[in-house]
Amino acid sequence: MSEKCPDHSADRFPVGRPTGTERMDVSYVANGWLTFDLLLLVTTIGAVVRGSDAH
Repeated sequence: MSEKCPDHSADRFPVGRPTGTERMDVSYVANGWLTFDLLLLVTTIGAVVRGSDAH
């Protein structure tokens, strides 16, 4: 009985093993930063274009 308890807990909570949800979270965060960078780039280009048009 005492030997089965650690095995079950290890199966329920795998330590050091990347699960599917963790990979999805990492990719989701990476995509969020990517879209944020693209928006920042677009706004920067837009500001430069407006400045050049004004001059």
